[in-house]
Amino acid sequence: MKAKARNSMAGVVALIAAFVTIFLTETAVHAIHGKPPAGAPLPESAFVAPIVGYGLAALVTILVVGRLAASHHRAIVTSLLAGIGILAALNLLWFPHPWWFLPATAATLFAGWWIGNRLAPIPPPRP
Repeated sequence: MKAKARNSMAGVVALIAAFVTIFLTETAVHAIHGKPPAGAPLPESAFVAPIVGYGLAALVTILVVGRLAASHHRAIVTSLLAGIGILAALNLLWFPHPWWFLPATAATLFAGWWIGNRLAPIPPPRP
């Protein structure tokens, strides 16, 4: 498989894996807390699992791209994590969040990126 096609496939698979990770953490939160009555806010503890989910999504993204990409993968990972970060910020617009949600999400995205870069195999750049 050509390098560009393999890198594109790695990005798509990593994005799907990231969304599945976030979906599973969101599902777990709703299973634990249930749906609040109309107009009632979620308890603040309900926002912890999605934050952890974003960090895990960053980690999963790097590990999948590192395993599947044909060449140096930092550009692919940076693009995907920027997209995940933008979606996390847009999530704030859809319904109210505690003030600490965005900084905590940014910190866990960074932590997932940092850990993933230490664990993921980094293929050498190819000419």
